[in-house]
Amino acid sequence: MPLLKKHAKIHTIREDKNNRWTVGCKIDFFINVRQPKMFRFAPVLPVLHIQKVNIVRVFFLQTSTLFIDNIKVATVNYGHDNIKIVSVKSEPNFNLMEFIQNDGFDTVKEFFAYFNKNFTGKLIHWTDKQY
Repeated sequence: MPLLKKHAKIHTIREDKNNRWTVGCKIDFFINVRQPKMFRFAPVLPVLHIQKVNIVRVFFLQTSTLFIDNIKVATVNYGHDNIKIVSVKSEPNFNLMEFIQNDGFDTVKEFFAYFNKNFTGKLIHWTDKQY
């Protein structure tokens, strides 16, 4: 069986209604939080940058549009089954596939299946990468 190329997750997207995530706060990287099998999978790191993220889904047009810091960076059109990606349009200076993989997803389909409704949150960076 061939090995799959995995990309390092270098940021995360989170809803943040209580403004918990700010530059300089520490990120604890745990799996199975508050469970008997909880464990840390990376060292504690500070938040270096935060960007605003919005995903606007228009059901009757079968589109999802990704905004970073209020700038439209990509639009995805869906087929009738709401899973099949028909087309992807990224802005010239934005690589949607790179962004998706940097957030830990493998495909455009996987990302937009997870973010399958309107979303407002923060893009939390622990590296120097920004969009």
